Amino acid sequence: MIMRRFLLALSLVLVVTMMMNPSARTDSADVQHPVFDPGVNEGQQASLEAQLAPLLEMSDQELAALVPERNGFRFCDCPNCEMGTQQGQLVWAGLEAPDKVKCKFCGMVFPNEQYPEDKTITALNPRGETVTYHYYENEDGRHFFSGRARYDRKHWLARRAYELAKLAYISKAPAYERKAVVLLDAFGKKYPGWCVMYDLTRGDSKPLDSYPEKPHPYWGGIWSRWHYGDVPTDLIRAYDLVYYSDEWEKLSAEKGLDVRKRLEDEVFRASVEFLKGYEEHLSNMSPTLYRGFIIAGRVLAEPDYVHDALDRFSQLLRTQFLFDGMWKEGTISYHRQTIGGLRAIMSLAEGYSDPEGYTWPQDGSHFEDLDLAAEFPFVRKVMAADSALVFPNKRIVAVHDAWGLSSYTPELPPQTTLLSAMEHCCLHRGEGDNQMQARLHFAPGYGHKHADDLSLIVWAKGRELLSDLGYTHTAYRRWATSTPAHNTVVVDEANQQTSGERCNLLLFDSGAGPVQAVEATGTACYPDITTTYRRQIMLVDVSPTQAYVVDVFRVAGGSQHDWFLHGSADYDQTATVNLDLEPVEGTLLGPDAAFRLPTSEVDGGDAGDRNLAYAFIRDLTQAKTDGRWSITFRFDEASPVQVRSTVLGQEGTTVVLGRAPSIRRAKEDDARLEDFLMPIVVARRSGEGLASTFVAVHEPFGEQPFISEARALTPLDGAAPAVGVEVMREGERDIIICCTEEAAGETVTVPAQPPIEFTGRTGFVRLRGDEVTTAYMLDATHLRCGDFELTAEPAPGGSIVGVVREKNRFAFRVAEKLPGGKALAGRTVLVTHPDGSTHGYVASGVDAIAGGSLILLDDDPGFAIREDGKTEFLYYPQGEQEGSNTYRVLTVTSLQRQP
Repeated sequence: MIMRRFLLALSLVLVVTMMMNPSARTDSADVQHPVFDPGVNEGQQASLEAQLAPLLEMSDQELAALVPERNGFRFCDCPNCEMGTQQGQLVWAGLEAPDKVKCKFCGMVFPNEQYPEDKTITALNPRGETVTYHYYENEDGRHFFSGRARYDRKHWLARRAYELAKLAYISKAPAYERKAVVLLDAFGKKYPGWCVMYDLTRGDSKPLDSYPEKPHPYWGGIWSRWHYGDVPTDLIRAYDLVYYSDEWEKLSAEKGLDVRKRLEDEVFRASVEFLKGYEEHLSNMSPTLYRGFIIAGRVLAEPDYVHDALDRFSQLLRTQFLFDGMWKEGTISYHRQTIGGLRAIMSLAEGYSDPEGYTWPQDGSHFEDLDLAAEFPFVRKVMAADSALVFPNKRIVAVHDAWGLSSYTPELPPQTTLLSAMEHCCLHRGEGDNQMQARLHFAPGYGHKHADDLSLIVWAKGRELLSDLGYTHTAYRRWATSTPAHNTVVVDEANQQTSGERCNLLLFDSGAGPVQAVEATGTACYPDITTTYRRQIMLVDVSPTQAYVVDVFRVAGGSQHDWFLHGSADYDQTATVNLDLEPVEGTLLGPDAAFRLPTSEVDGGDAGDRNLAYAFIRDLTQAKTDGRWSITFRFDEASPVQVRSTVLGQEGTTVVLGRAPSIRRAKEDDARLEDFLMPIVVARRSGEGLASTFVAVHEPFGEQPFISEARALTPLDGAAPAVGVEVMREGERDIIICCTEEAAGETVTVPAQPPIEFTGRTGFVRLRGDEVTTAYMLDATHLRCGDFELTAEPAPGGSIVGVVREKNRFAFRVAEKLPGGKALAGRTVLVTHPDGSTHGYVASGVDAIAGGSLILLDDDPGFAIREDGKTEFLYYPQGEQEGSNTYRVLTVTSLQRQP
């Protein structure tokens, strides 16, 4: 009765659609099959025959019986061991034991006498029949062993159906066509009796009473564990390949019903209509849903499905990406997942044309010879954006939830890049084996975010030297996402706030000379605690093979500042501090602190009201110092690569050296998490009304270091507004000056030899003896060193009165008369929006116009100024603000003399 109601409802939907749009009266016979090229040839016939031999040897009845009467569950963990990650240990035992699963780690097969499925739960399937599911239960919850076997088995069989169809397609053998048709028909018979499943990684999964008109939960589905993948695309592709087989008519005659129609209506169309009942979430999984709609629409001659998918595709592209092209979640892994889905959709839709006379009822659109890349130019930017998040060795940059062991070849070569919307900056120098990168990460993230703002990552000598851990589903996920697991500063032992906060760019220069610089601030990371929380890093070129990083972190507020630095997450290392360290009992929580580390991803562990992340840091030694100190990270294997960080002295510093799980090399196996530890150093300062300035020089090198000394030239008291650092090498001295906005308004004297007078934000002088060979200023007007002097005009600025957004032409319209032509090309235009947030854009030049200037931009700034004066943000997260947008074009002045 219930199934008849469902099919009647589906028929009514189709009839109404045809009444609204008579041209929609098409069916699969109106399409030339196969619609999709399977990419096989006759030369692959033998390998397919060998691969499919167990199925080819079965009778029709045996083959059809493999398709389960009930569907199952994706998530089920092993109750016999703690290896692997929970919910991901079990796999189908195969054709020899089709109703069983096996643990990949301990090898046990389930169910068994020790772990029997002796409990049951029932539900009503769409046919109104009571269906029983068996499970084993312990303190961890329900274990649907046979349900997991059925889940894997149905997907395995669907892939085999496609392979059988490929074999039939290239061989034209009726016997192979028969096998493919029989297997597809078995799905056509059994799928309509499958329940909607509530399939959870956390909590108890269960089958649901599956009335079609009943809303179903976000987690779960019929075909897939998650509704996004609920269109059975392998089956549809298989059907596409054997569409013209005579076996459909033969099998229909044998069974006394139209098996082709049952498969099309009660499986393929029913799956799409089922999904249409879900709210569109525009998530990283959404392209999977759209892909299913397009495959079904093209094979079944349902143009409505194709239009529906591409309308959603358009919404996702227009509203869910940041203006720099990155996916909103700020992680390269989910960006690549999403754009991989978009690429698939573009390929599936390429060349598609609607039936003659058809228009989509929703908007009257009609497709002819589709080319989505031409239709949506922004997609090109989206496809290339993640090039900025790849190291020179093609490993990805594992910020937020990104898999640190992943790699790929990016569309663009490594280069200095500011992802202004994502808020991540890569400073890059060198070529080939001598490339080096220093990255400042200050991204808000919108899902899959870690508490990692103002964290530093350094890559050099072919390796990630100062690491981020990245993504994990292991028991130690809580450690990997915490602030102490990143190269940043922790205030009052608390993780940074991650909901709603965002950082602001303060400075950026890509560096035509020997210096590149970026600075950002993030006081919102510790709201109501910090008044200053900002970091500047500079990548300083020394030679074609050498460079170093100057790192200035100012923080004010709270009563404890912990500056963290981590070694490599990929290799064994030792770490040596040049202080007399004494052993310390316990963990970084303290010798007597009570805590419990988590035992699974869903277990949060416990440390009372303390930050559990501190409990992961153990094997401690420490020393107190007011002076300069250094740590050297050395690889345990034969590699000569090392990195030494010299930290300039602050009064009342406690230096703690320890180790903590590096996670990556455990490869998602909970049982191996303690096998791989990485060295960590913490510089701690404590006191009421605390203010600190942590200054470090990070020096990657091979056999021998090239810096002989690094020292402070100015006091590092509090959150020092002016910082002067001298870095000495053989025959040369570099002097670096970093000032806050407040200090930049006055001339600062740095007691170097000779003394340096400086007015501005960032300055750099390289001396050979007392002779200046190189000088550089960013957002500065004056630098004097002995007889040498460098001057510049103040950074031009004002209000943006309009934004030009035309095809391939973007600009800010301003009232000021700015230097024309290419004088400002390559400079950073720092824009402050009405709410005080900032973004940086790269100028490509200036055009003079009546009443002012046009600052030409390399790319779309992502916002517009409407006629009512409000600022409208066009990309994710959208919104509008009232007030003016101000700008400053940061000046860069440099001079290099030949030695």
